[in-house]
Amino acid sequence: MKKDKSFQLLKYKDLDDNAVYDGLFQDDTIKAAAINYYGCRFINCDLSFQKFPKCDFIDCEFIRCKANNSDLSNIYFKRCTFSNCQQAGMIFDGGYGEQLTFEDCMLSYLSISKAKIKKIIFKNCLMNEALFNESSLNEGEFMNCQLIDSSMIHCEMQDTDISSSNIAKIKITPDCLKGLIVCEEQAVALARLLGMKVIT
Repeated sequence: MKKDKSFQLLKYKDLDDNAVYDGLFQDDTIKAAAINYYGCRFINCDLSFQKFPKCDFIDCEFIRCKANNSDLSNIYFKRCTFSNCQQAGMIFDGGYGEQLTFEDCMLSYLSISKAKIKKIIFKNCLMNEALFNESSLNEGEFMNCQLIDSSMIHCEMQDTDISSSNIAKIKITPDCLKGLIVCEEQAVALARLLGMKVIT
């Protein structure tokens, strides 16, 4: 998203269209509604405890927002970023899209199951006890994340890099390992987790 882009300051309560372009929402509460957002920026907004109907977010930025326990199932995201957001317990089951980035976010208890997202990136995120089950997350990256006690069951993780993240107590099935990028220490731990006897 271009830094010099101009935005129109909007309030959610004033929206009367099913699509919003280049809107800036600041210090606002965003309610669940069938509205598509294109090129919008959300700053210090609250989306918590909302169950959103099927809608699109394309080229959107979320900065210092709250989306705790929000339900974004079956939502389409493309080229969107979340920065310094609180999203504990957020549900993204059945979500789809590409180029979705989370940076410095609190994502414990996140659920991304039965989703299909290409090039999803997590940077410096707290993701303990997150669920990634039966999802396609190819060409993704988990950079310096805490994935303690998280679950990756029957996922496609081709060319996805978790090598810099803490995966202690992770639950993972063998089919998730195909093409998964890990460091040497993780490779040994995962082999032992799957019942292999590793001699070092």
